Amino acid sequence: MKLLVILEENWVFAPQGGFHCLAEDLSYGSKCVKGFYTWQNSKADKMDHNTGKRLNTLAQLLPSVPGCYLVGGAVRDCLLGKIPVDLDIVTSEYPGKIAHAIGLRYGRRVICLQQKSYQLFRIVTPEFTFDVTALTGPDIESDLQQRDFTINAMGYDLSSRRLVDIFDSRADLEQGVVRMTSPGVFGADPLRLLRAFRIAACLAFSISGQTLETISENSTAIESVAGERVHLELFRMLAEPKTASLLRLMQQTGLLNSLFPELAILENCPPAGPHNVNCLEHSMKAYAFLEQLLADPLPWLEDWHTDIPAADHPLYVVLKLSTLLHDIGKPVTIKQTKGKIDYHGHQEAGARTVPDIAQRLRFSKQEQNDLEFLILHHMHLFHLFQLDTDNNMSKRAIGRLLRLAGKKLPCLVFLFAADSLAKNPGLSRSSSKIAPFCRRLHQNYKSVASKRARIKPLISGHDLIEHFGLQPSALFKTILDQVNDLHLGGVLTTRREALNWVADELKKHNF
Repeated sequence: MKLLVILEENWVFAPQGGFHCLAEDLSYGSKCVKGFYTWQNSKADKMDHNTGKRLNTLAQLLPSVPGCYLVGGAVRDCLLGKIPVDLDIVTSEYPGKIAHAIGLRYGRRVICLQQKSYQLFRIVTPEFTFDVTALTGPDIESDLQQRDFTINAMGYDLSSRRLVDIFDSRADLEQGVVRMTSPGVFGADPLRLLRAFRIAACLAFSISGQTLETISENSTAIESVAGERVHLELFRMLAEPKTASLLRLMQQTGLLNSLFPELAILENCPPAGPHNVNCLEHSMKAYAFLEQLLADPLPWLEDWHTDIPAADHPLYVVLKLSTLLHDIGKPVTIKQTKGKIDYHGHQEAGARTVPDIAQRLRFSKQEQNDLEFLILHHMHLFHLFQLDTDNNMSKRAIGRLLRLAGKKLPCLVFLFAADSLAKNPGLSRSSSKIAPFCRRLHQNYKSVASKRARIKPLISGHDLIEHFGLQPSALFKTILDQVNDLHLGGVLTTRREALNWVADELKKHNF
């Protein structure tokens, strides 16, 4: 037993604090006599295998006082054998006292986040984030009844070291099921409609049938949730590698259509050209193929795969969204000529829809720009593929594509591949024409990228001012980009040739 002095308001700072205490199997906060606290040894109840040990280890980081509980995802993750980093604590005491004790132990500032009568006290350390709030209701059982899903509705008593499980949540964990605690949870917070799918994606769980039925009955309520909150849940979900089947369920419950009403009307767009299913079904298939390619790229995509952003990068999620939404411009461009359906210009129409989506779901400007770009140019590689088939793909065309797409070109290639496979799965064979096209494109991409990094521009904006009397404007970039493309393609090789080309172009366009 180790004696510690009180620092403030009967709460103690543990000088032994830090992770070395874990090896000593110590907990803290148990009051001994007025003016002093003690550290005391404690043993966890052995619930099953190492569960008690994991929970006890976490409990050693927290004050061991009656009415104080570790709850939610931290308890769930311990039972799943994971190490949580977000520790939620509820207490029947004033939560500021508990938070103050934790802050003192780790030498960290306590942040109070308050909304109306609700207070949350947060302490952030390099290893953990502690959130401390008051119990909702008179006791822990009442608090747990108001939580979203059974697997998140368990508490661990930090004083008695007892697991509180009023929903038999461990059975749902063992079976891998996300189940609502009651039908009213979605009315209390409609974001939970989407969170059910995000949790299922993160844990590779299924969602219970009754929960899906209730989501279907309340699916439109997601439209009332702040876009920032929806954005966070959606991006966390789509960052997971296997979400195609969950998106199917979201579509069947109506939740996907509530999030993206632009998708709903695609079901009424009939197939055209090489397509054999309606546009919504094609988009869902393309999304599923994209996830397969990202997880296990075909041989002719392996070189491109190394340049795909990591799953925690926003562009990774934007790539998945662009694949899902790439045809959203078709409903407003549909035409029928001589019995044939045509969607000419659907990529431009789709890109014009993106700002509304971005505003609704609070995308960052970069996320909006990237989504617009991928939807606007998702047909570019189909056109280039046709040129390659006809032996007309020039270095200038490659240079223009590289300048246009930059680091987004690998994403554009994967979108092109997923879109192609959704039309014709047989293209996955290495013997298909698309395989050598993608390989040649990658070789040119690397060659042009390397050359672009080495070469010095033939002319600059100063030359346009000095030689042609032009004033700085958007025209500068257009001219200089075209000169650079011609330089990369070997058409222009000297400064004089570049200046002569500019003079001819300005004369041609009456400048």
